[in-house]
Amino acid sequence: MTEPTKRPTLRDVASAAGLSVTQTSRALNDHWDVAESTKEHVREVAANVGYIPNLEARRLKMPNSRAEAIGLVLPQAELRFSDAFFAELLSGIVEEASRSQREVRLTSALGGVDDPKPYRQAVQSRQVDGFILVRTLMEDARVELLTEMDVPFVTFGRPGENWDTSFVDTPFVDEADDSMTAIVDHLVALGHTRIACLAEPQRFAKSWFRLRSLRQALVANGMELAEELFAEADFHEDSGYRETKRFLESPDPPTAIVAFNDLLAFGALTAARDRNLSVPGD
Repeated sequence: MTEPTKRPTLRDVASAAGLSVTQTSRALNDHWDVAESTKEHVREVAANVGYIPNLEARRLKMPNSRAEAIGLVLPQAELRFSDAFFAELLSGIVEEASRSQREVRLTSALGGVDDPKPYRQAVQSRQVDGFILVRTLMEDARVELLTEMDVPFVTFGRPGENWDTSFVDTPFVDEADDSMTAIVDHLVALGHTRIACLAEPQRFAKSWFRLRSLRQALVANGMELAEELFAEADFHEDSGYRETKRFLESPDPPTAIVAFNDLLAFGALTAARDRNLSVPGD
């Protein structure tokens, strides 16, 4: 039995055209700010790779009607209303939207973090004019869908590689990818040579970029991240506790731990104190 041929995607066209996905989308959607030569080039490449525009997605975009609202879809398995970080994020979004006289329409995704269904439904029913995406993945179906639909969106945290989209991240995240440099340099200056890492799942773009930066910073200081000192945890305190307990029970435990979020750090602190270790004294 032969495997069905995979339908070419917008990303395939962008790769073949040597452009970003956003530039490719804007060319195919005939945006005024894209040169005619670029539009012709993209159309030719799209035809060559057999790309067929998602006409259903195009129909979902209703340019003549504005909802004056921003959509925020929360993945139930990944964000908890009890998390202090989430509370700060949501309050900041609502406050800023109110200043611009916009509503924030909140819903949840029953599927995976990048389930495109609620985004499609929100656009189809004209509920929102654009979206804020949280917990962006390296391969994110939401980014793919909204780019192809030409619907405005901003990601909280840098999206995966090769995406030319709008995002908000920490001031350290730039082209040099030095988000972890200051942390590693600080620990090295204190004399640490056994540095462990509590990371979030690597399918999330934020965690992937931070881990890459951490490894680069360690190499720059003549070290590397030992396999036994790396843990791919989740986003929650109990995971940080469990993995730190494993670190500290090893024959050669780390002297410092880099945690990728506050809840993982809280779990690490509790695990250390349960072993009567002083932080930062020990």
